[in-house]
Amino acid sequence: MTFDDLCPQALQNSSFTVRVAISDICLAEEDIRITQLTPLYRKYWHETSQGKIIGKLNQNLRLAFDKPSKTLRRAEGNGGVYHPTECRSLSSKELARLQSFPDKFLFANGRKNAKDVIGNSVPPGLMRALVINIENKLFARHIQASFPKSMSYLEILEATWQEHLTPKDKNAPTVISTFAGCGGSSLGYSMAGFKELLVVEWNDNAVETFKLNFPDISIYHGDIIKLPIKECMNLAELTKPGELDVLDGSPPCQGFSLAGKRQMKDTRNQLFHEFARLLRGLQPKAFIIENVSGMVKGKMKLIFADILRELKASGYEVKCWLLNVKYFYVPQNRERLFFIGVRQDYWQECLEKDSLTSL
Repeated sequence: MTFDDLCPQALQNSSFTVRVAISDICLAEEDIRITQLTPLYRKYWHETSQGKIIGKLNQNLRLAFDKPSKTLRRAEGNGGVYHPTECRSLSSKELARLQSFPDKFLFANGRKNAKDVIGNSVPPGLMRALVINIENKLFARHIQASFPKSMSYLEILEATWQEHLTPKDKNAPTVISTFAGCGGSSLGYSMAGFKELLVVEWNDNAVETFKLNFPDISIYHGDIIKLPIKECMNLAELTKPGELDVLDGSPPCQGFSLAGKRQMKDTRNQLFHEFARLLRGLQPKAFIIENVSGMVKGKMKLIFADILRELKASGYEVKCWLLNVKYFYVPQNRERLFFIGVRQDYWQECLEKDSLTSL
């Protein structure tokens, strides 16, 4: 086994399209009302072909029915995307489908808030595939990540939801999620059979949505900067450092995003140091960090290099990969950056076990 084996292989060669993701959804009267566009944007929509930029704002797109969606984001109340054939923005259920949330996942506080947390979330389908590959390699599990080619997108969403509902094994690997948002990454871990011990999230609306879907998971509802290691361990019911299997985190990405101003001094860029602080205190066997591809492009490479050095200095073997969600049952053309780290002593243990197995 090499470290590259921790990166999952594509589960599908061609991506699911917007059509297969949302064409069966019928909007309620309330959805029809709140997805209507202003007169100016109705004009822009009619002047724009499918798959093209709408109006003068280069972050807004009229989707193409027979292609995957562009990256969903929190923007202008429309998620940056508009319906391909109907002159309107997308409903929260349509956006959730494009982000690979099953229909039974609940969102709190109305459509606008739902759009915000969907745009900020990790696609559960991608996280599921990544986590299954890592637990099979590092924790000697044998879980199937792929689905038969004959299965439709909606059938896959239902199958992954049933995985989430399946009771976790007593010896299931454990995870703590920081910057947890509404639970996109947590849902992926749950689908993969992980037992989540604690999540850390400060946003009120995201926490409300998380509680609706994960009522039994402990939540630290506050600023990660103010979370001491000892309190974190107590909330997660950990008895000693090194006991946790995986520390997960998706620190705010707006400072790195190509859609933003990409300012070097953006304070949100520094929250990686808080993740590293918890990493050193908890000493999990492995960690996963998710962020935008903009972190490894242009001037942000300097911050990327600092983060990589700090993670390695914390006692971990670390490598990064860019993964496109469209190859992992998510109907978006969206690249995400993943740091995967394994504690140095545990990595050596895994290599030794792998060598013995191969004899």
